[in-house]
This record gives sequence, C-alpha cells and structure tokens, in this order.
Amino acid sequence: MLMLLLIVVHIIRQLFQIDASSYSFDRDVERSVGCHLSKVIERMADKHYAGRTDESTQAGWFGGFTLERVLAHQAIEAELEQNRAGLWRPGELFWCHNCGVVLGGHAKHKGKRMPAGAVHCLERKHVGIFGTPDAVMIKLWALKEWKFTKKSMRSAGGDRLIAIGAEEAERERSDYEHISVGMWPWIVQMKSYCWMLGKLFERPMLKSVLEVLFIEGDYGLTTRDYTTARYWLRFDERELDEGWDALVSHAIDGGMLEAK
Repeated sequence: MLMLLLIVVHIIRQLFQIDASSYSFDRDVERSVGCHLSKVIERMADKHYAGRTDESTQAGWFGGFTLERVLAHQAIEAELEQNRAGLWRPGELFWCHNCGVVLGGHAKHKGKRMPAGAVHCLERKHVGIFGTPDAVMIKLWALKEWKFTKKSMRSAGGDRLIAIGAEEAERERSDYEHISVGMWPWIVQMKSYCWMLGKLFERPMLKSVLEVLFIEGDYGLTTRDYTTARYWLRFDERELDEGWDALVSHAIDGGMLEAK
C-alpha cells in the first residue's frame, strides 16, 4: 500500500529592504568628507524619473553590485591566468576640489585604516567626489564597466548594431531608443570615470567598453530572455570636461558638496 506522508510546515514569508551600499566596492568610504559619484547621478535621475520605490531601487543595485563584483574579479583573474594582464581594477578614486584626482587605496588616520581619499581630505580639510570604476583596459586605454538591469534593451540602442555572428555593423533598430537618452545615467557615469582616470594619469581616456546583462531582454519585442550586449563608446575631451563640470554643479546645488 502506498502511503502518503503529509508534512505540515509553517513558513513565513517576510519582505525586507536590502542596503545595497553594503555590497558596493566603495562601502568603506568616509562620507563626511565628500560624496560618491553615484549619489550625484542618482539625484540627477530623480529629476527625470518618478514612481520608483526605494525598496526596488536598492534591490536592483544589490543585483548590479553582485554582478559587478563577480565579473570584475573573475575577468581580471582570467586575464592574469592567461598572461594577458589587460585589465586592472583601480579601486576607489577621489577628486579633491582643491588638489585634483587622487588614486585609491588605503592610508592611516589617527591609527585607523581608511580610504586614501578620505584621509587626504580629513588631514587637509578638503572635500570632493569619490568614484569607483569597475576596471581599466590597459592595452586599449579604455574604461571597462559592467551593468545588470531589468530595464528593456529597447532603451539602449546604439548608432550601429553588430549582430551575433556578423562581422560588420548594420543599422540599429529604428524602434530602439539611443542609449545616451534611454540610459543616460550610465553615460554620465562612464564619462565621469573617464575624466577622472584621464586627469589622474595625465593621459586622456576617451574610450569605454560597457557590457550589460539585460535580464528581461527587450521585453518581448524580439526576446524576453537574458541577453548580453557590449557597447563601444568614444568621447572627446570637451564633452568629458563639460560633463564633469555639470556633475560638480549638481553636487553643489544639491548640498552634497560644500565647495569653497
């Protein structure tokens, strides 16, 4: 006789709000001496987007930070294993309002190990903006960024499209919005990182490679499956300078940076 064993389990499902900052690369940054670039861009975006909940935003950032950590570490490790050494993770960068861009790392302040940018400001009474690029492609002298998003790929079209298996670019889909419009916060972020790295090494960084995991594809226009896309971006020095000036102005206007 087949006997059915019924197990009664009491399960409680509880929603919670995750603190995405605990999983970011800059989680140890001392906020009292400056603001992080992502927070300035968030303020800029708040003026354009409505209806976002803090819970969903934090959860989305958590997913992005997780992917960023895995890809940044794994990709760089793979580069080293294959003796290519083409990727480098610079860590935290800091733009000081008085001194320019300072390389990341850590230093000691009153016996406490802290980010170098924070120590710089605490000891000199300066303020500025923190930034944490994912990686630098040394041989191409280009920024490398990874993104994870639930937004539709329809909002991230390019000027041209290279399909899987194709050797040459063709026209982008006419029903796709250009990424500089649909995903402009990403563009602002990449321009800012390129500006910081260019100033730090006194060598303009005018290229960026962005790899994105779209977990909803293009919302069913062609696919709703997980889809990855790579973007090759080129900038010029003038637009990087203008973009940085605009970012600093937003930080000051928003009370996030008390520059004197």
